[in-house]
Amino acid sequence: MKKLKIWSIMMLKTQKTLFLKVLFFLVSTNAYSQEYIGSLTESSPKYIPGSMTSDGAAILYSREWLDGGNYRFALYNTSMNNFRTLSLSPTKYAYAYKREERKPQVMTMGKNERQLFDGQQFDTWEAFVEAVTNYNGTGFQLVTKNNNQLWPADNDPWSYWEYEQFGAQYPRGYYEWRDDKTAWIINPEYTIQYTGDWEVVEENNSTIGDISYMRYKNYDDANAYSHEDFYLTQTLFNNDANFEYLEPVYDESAVEVLEYDRDGMGLDDVRETHKGSTITGFNVVSDNGNVVLTFKAESGYTFSSSTIYCIRMGGQHYMVFFQNEKSTGKSFYAYYRINKIASSVEKVAIMPMQVNPMVASQSDNITVELGESNTAKEIEIINASGQLVKRIPIAKGQKSVTFGAQGITRGLNMVRASGDKNNVTKIIIK
Repeated sequence: MKKLKIWSIMMLKTQKTLFLKVLFFLVSTNAYSQEYIGSLTESSPKYIPGSMTSDGAAILYSREWLDGGNYRFALYNTSMNNFRTLSLSPTKYAYAYKREERKPQVMTMGKNERQLFDGQQFDTWEAFVEAVTNYNGTGFQLVTKNNNQLWPADNDPWSYWEYEQFGAQYPRGYYEWRDDKTAWIINPEYTIQYTGDWEVVEENNSTIGDISYMRYKNYDDANAYSHEDFYLTQTLFNNDANFEYLEPVYDESAVEVLEYDRDGMGLDDVRETHKGSTITGFNVVSDNGNVVLTFKAESGYTFSSSTIYCIRMGGQHYMVFFQNEKSTGKSFYAYYRINKIASSVEKVAIMPMQVNPMVASQSDNITVELGESNTAKEIEIINASGQLVKRIPIAKGQKSVTFGAQGITRGLNMVRASGDKNNVTKIIIK
């Protein structure tokens, strides 16, 4: 009995020690998991990938826009210490914008008419109004008697065909009660044209210039396919301790004129003129202000977007730009291999991607040529308001896709290959 009692006391002591050890481990683990090391006021902090820094560790940074189009970058290490702050001033170029509009005018009118309800007669005005208002579940809100004043004349503006632009009320359609007490549906036809000169509604002169962001994709590492967009790099273009960024180079003398149909009347009624917005290259600039190297468009080509892609394949880095050929309007992906030892680049490939026609009506078919190295899964159409208006799936290996323009917003739209979120080109729907 005495030995059993001693053994029981030893077991209790052992369990108590084990409990204290487990408790200490849990408290210690919980304390470490809640360790606070710092904070940033930046609402959307950015990162420089570790493969782009001198010590191989990712760098966190915040970006602050300053007056005059300049920037301040605050760089933080993995301990959240602000070890460096950069003040960057991208080159500014002269830019001018002008918007002109012209108003349509109704020149001639005609109409299509059709009798309703198999010639049924309505003895009272009230019976006629009730019948046509419920015609097919809905109906025009305008009714008339023997070509007299439409009733009600001050109805919802949607009952009229863009009357504010024409300076008068022109109904989209209406119902008519005739002398023989029959009901008719009337669909007016209008001939529209534009009269007078273009009227300038907006014009301004300013400067243009910015820091371009890069979208990094590492195709050599299946576990780290892509990184967040980044603005700065330390080792992509050379091996010094400075940080580099990309800025677009604009042609201040180049003029681009775009006309499109804003109101859907079938004729161009808006003209926008941009002077100085054409991108002809990109400079790689060090944080000390020196230009490290320049990407230049070949003769007859321009860069169509300030967004650049940086990809890693086979242990080498490439810069990918989206370019346009002036003479044909064709769009291309241009690949440049980076030689950071010599601070130079070599153009190694050009991948075509073309949209035809670039100006179309809603009854036309549109063809997108995707190029030999297509990886896109679908085509997206985005209107000028940034809304997705159409999505077209693409089969694996498909080199082109054709689709109808029905449902695409009139005016300027962007056609984008969604496989890698690249902007393809712009298209105008008349």
